[in-house]
Amino acid sequence: MGCDIDLYAEVLRDGRWELAVPLQWNPLSDSTPAEDRWEPDWIPEDLGVGASSTMFAILSNFGRCSNGAFSYIAEPRGFPRDASPELQSYHDWWDDKDVLAPSWLLLSELMAFDWQKQTGVRTGMVVPEAAHLFKRDLNGRLRNSFPIREWPEGGTPSYSGYKRGGVQVYWTETHASAVGEFHLHLIDKLRSYGEPDNVRIVFWYSC
Repeated sequence: MGCDIDLYAEVLRDGRWELAVPLQWNPLSDSTPAEDRWEPDWIPEDLGVGASSTMFAILSNFGRCSNGAFSYIAEPRGFPRDASPELQSYHDWWDDKDVLAPSWLLLSELMAFDWQKQTGVRTGMVVPEAAHLFKRDLNGRLRNSFPIREWPEGGTPSYSGYKRGGVQVYWTETHASAVGEFHLHLIDKLRSYGEPDNVRIVFWYSC
């Protein structure tokens, strides 16, 4: 069974943390009989859609990509004791299932992190037709990004830990390119909620 990243925003108002936006109606409640529902009717807005295990590794040094290839912002801090009542209730509901590595980060910490910092070597297997894109340059250096735009016509840019008939390749990658533009969209959205020290994300893996 796979895992998903659950990520929510809170804002500090009058000395108390509150959800950045009110609870929203769960669309599954309209399409699923009451006896088959496995989530509450009202849920917080999840900002983790599109996030990857790489993003989680950068946020908290947790997940499949936490192998030294990326710097990380902070070790998992646990679920905040001063969380908003609504988020506390939702987390408690999840806690009866499988919740892994809950943590939180201020927006100011996300903004201070060097997303453009070059990281170590990444590796994966690709189709043979794309292997030439990963050749070292004349100085013996690896290419510094995954060649999405140069991928052979008709193929889908991708790599995996193992691919039958695939070729093992290597490249380097920045934190920013490793997570695509997700961090930019996340930071922009969080900045709309308030000052960097008064906005935070609370997140965990759910399995």
